[in-house]
Amino acid sequence: MLEKNISKYLMVIACSIMIFFSGCYSKNSNTSLSQELINRINSTDAIESNTALLLLPHIALTGEDINHITQLYYKEKDLIKKLFLAYVLSVRTQEQKYVNAFIELYPLGKAQKPIWHIVQNETDYINVASPLQSQLATYAMYDSKALRKLVSGYKFADGANAEMLSTQLIGIYKKHPIKILKELKNNNIPPSRIGIN
Repeated sequence: MLEKNISKYLMVIACSIMIFFSGCYSKNSNTSLSQELINRINSTDAIESNTALLLLPHIALTGEDINHITQLYYKEKDLIKKLFLAYVLSVRTQEQKYVNAFIELYPLGKAQKPIWHIVQNETDYINVASPLQSQLATYAMYDSKALRKLVSGYKFADGANAEMLSTQLIGIYKKHPIKILKELKNNNIPPSRIGIN
């Protein structure tokens, strides 16, 4: 079941990329696809900027592209946008400093709601649940701070985010049951609430 959901999710990403660029990118231009997306990060149109940030982890990036995104990351003052840039860099480079930055910038508990809102309502990126949450869940497999932040959002999640979060926590539980049970207890979440009996 999870594999089918992942396949659907990847198909949705591919369709999102095609839809996003069907009206705004031409193969005849001198700008590469990655450069076009990077140029849109600082767009005054929030939807355009957020869409670019969510699509960048899914396309090939050159060293020059990474350098440009890195410069934007270090200059960025807005913590949510900086989190999105750290997300791009952590996924594309796998460098521990960006993984750590992403985890550090990811908010606790109720403060995660603006991220879910942006991903669901302020982007043309079609998704089931937050890809930032999914990335945090990947890091939560081995990083205790990432796990603490992931679990802390459960009480405030709803809809697809809550459903995906339950699936992610159950997946981590299968490999690290003691860690999950401890974090659930710290957050006063009964294990049965997420489907752990």
